[in-house]
Amino acid sequence: MLVKIIVRTTSSLVAALCIAASAACGNDSSPNSTSVSDEPEYAAITTFPLSLDPECRGSQQEIYDECGDQLVLFESALTEANAQNKTLLVSFGAEWCIWCHVFDKYIKGEAGKFTYTFGEPGDARAQTETLYERRDEATARKEAQALNSSIADNFVLVHIESDYAPCGWDVLDRAGAADYFDNWVPFIFVTDRNGTFVDQLPHGPIEERRDGMFDWYRGYDRSLMLGKLEEMRVSATQQN
Repeated sequence: MLVKIIVRTTSSLVAALCIAASAACGNDSSPNSTSVSDEPEYAAITTFPLSLDPECRGSQQEIYDECGDQLVLFESALTEANAQNKTLLVSFGAEWCIWCHVFDKYIKGEAGKFTYTFGEPGDARAQTETLYERRDEATARKEAQALNSSIADNFVLVHIESDYAPCGWDVLDRAGAADYFDNWVPFIFVTDRNGTFVDQLPHGPIEERRDGMFDWYRGYDRSLMLGKLEEMRVSATQQN
């Protein structure tokens, strides 16, 4: 399940509702940190923004630039993707969105144990929880490394911020992706070499989740994710 944006200026309300829900039924708000035991070697994914401004909104961002021009960021990432002969992978979302962070951690190769801080970054009501994957550890890490390596070899990733930064929504117009966006984040899609929308990641079929009061988890089936991302990459390549 994704997180729905009702209007473009509702992040604070959504975050507050998410925090309230997390206190009642298992923390379904937003993460902004992680920790994995026995951390393996990860393949480096070229990821934009390349750095985050420590002066931006109290330096609370983890993966999204909440202050910089998102159109400039998109064009920079597209230029780099073309230079590396890779496909541009866009993650349109926000810091408060749990699935935005889950997606980011999965493609970067993390597995097993995930520690998230739920809530709007900087909110005094934020909570930290550790989620455990229910899979054989060796199998999970093998699949995690395969997914991570494929992303690193074939994609350049750009995080486009939807709430605070200027021109975030303009990126959807620029890419011709606005008609495919249904107000749920993360909205993850690929473009061709011209920066035009080609295909998007369907979250429902590849999600792994548990919703028990004391048994709560958010994640993905890595094999299904890898297969779909490869389909998206091939489609984008054929458009070039």
